[in-house]
Amino acid sequence: MLKQLARSDPYYKRNRPHICSFYLKGECNRGDDCPYRHEQPPENAASSSSSGGPTGQSAQQSIQDRYHGTNDAVAKRLLTSYADTQGLAPPADTSITSLFITSLPQNATEASVRTAIVQSIPSLDLQKIKSVVHVAKSRCAFANFKDRESAELAAVAWAPGFEVDGQKVTVKWGRSRPAKAPSNDAQPAGAATAVAS
Repeated sequence: MLKQLARSDPYYKRNRPHICSFYLKGECNRGDDCPYRHEQPPENAASSSSSGGPTGQSAQQSIQDRYHGTNDAVAKRLLTSYADTQGLAPPADTSITSLFITSLPQNATEASVRTAIVQSIPSLDLQKIKSVVHVAKSRCAFANFKDRESAELAAVAWAPGFEVDGQKVTVKWGRSRPAKAPSNDAQPAGAATAVAS
């Protein structure tokens, strides 16, 4: 990935002098002797500087929040996009609040899975975890959360990797339960007993 992002040729533009601020105002009287460039800035840089800098959530956020990583909109956007590329994009069905954990170690227990979940998401309130169901025979587990927001937080946290008892496990979103179709030919319980007797 880094090789794709790397430049193949030198970037000489960074060594150029800055644009003369007096020239932009129309007040530079040095002419050709001015050590700064006398040209208009590119359109995208001019539009962002005239609007007062960055806009949106990052402009509203305090420096302390960005420094400490609390309510960091930029980090959340980056982690969410990374989670999407890892196959942990939230499903369209908002009723799904479970994550399916596979490839658990053979010695894993429900307590060790629960401990790994709690330790991997320190910002999550413990009351938001509805249940952890461990199926030892299949070496898998279900992490059920009380709300969708908590499940999405876990998916983002586990996108780079999630370990249980020192072994990396696979995490996927759970599936929605199929709707039970009402059966028209079923008789009420009282009618069935009356026929049988």
